[in-house]
Amino acid sequence: MSTSSVLGLEATFLWNKLQEVARVEIAKAMVNNPATENLLVLVSIIHLVIKTQDTIKILAFQNGGTDVILELCGMELSVLLNSVEKAIHDLGVDPAQARGEEQGQWLLMRNETPIYLDAWTAEQKSPWNYFIFEEDATTFQLTIPFCYAPTLQREAFLEELLTVNLNILYGKFTYNAKDNVVALIFRVPGKSFQPSDLTHIIDGLMYYSEMAYHVLKDEFTLKRVLVEEN
Repeated sequence: MSTSSVLGLEATFLWNKLQEVARVEIAKAMVNNPATENLLVLVSIIHLVIKTQDTIKILAFQNGGTDVILELCGMELSVLLNSVEKAIHDLGVDPAQARGEEQGQWLLMRNETPIYLDAWTAEQKSPWNYFIFEEDATTFQLTIPFCYAPTLQREAFLEELLTVNLNILYGKFTYNAKDNVVALIFRVPGKSFQPSDLTHIIDGLMYYSEMAYHVLKDEFTLKRVLVEEN
């Protein structure tokens, strides 16, 4: 049996293993067998498997680009999606009920506060991706709306939040000028997300949200973002 055939069979078999293991082992196979003809066979088999068993993202592998093969974006994103849904399930919430309109979106509620969860794969590299993009193009983000930025003393208010950011764990305050909304955000590379951490992240950001609101609401006349307004 030729080396090309062995690589093709191995790639097909690896799909039955844990996806993260498959991603690593396929990458190793490429490094150990860099011949162009081998890569083309390997690409052909992977394209078929992803198309039939993983509808999350079908990548154009036909031209045998090694960068595309090493990313395996669909597989990495599916691992992250499964991790997030496991974390939601562990909170006692049905993931199917929490899903949003688009893939990789979920909505949780804590009392009357909405909690938005998002998972995605970056389509292209940017200076803000840092070096981790070479290893993991996926991102997990949790967002809790905080309040509308005040019309008066807005600059002083935002400066106050920058100071608060120096003292809090898990997340950071951010400002969306288009919607004039301040939110608390937690964001990490997809591989760094652990399902067991979700409850601590939510508890931490909810605590900061409540504390900051009660400390700053009178000074800056803050208004909460209502659920129906999101």
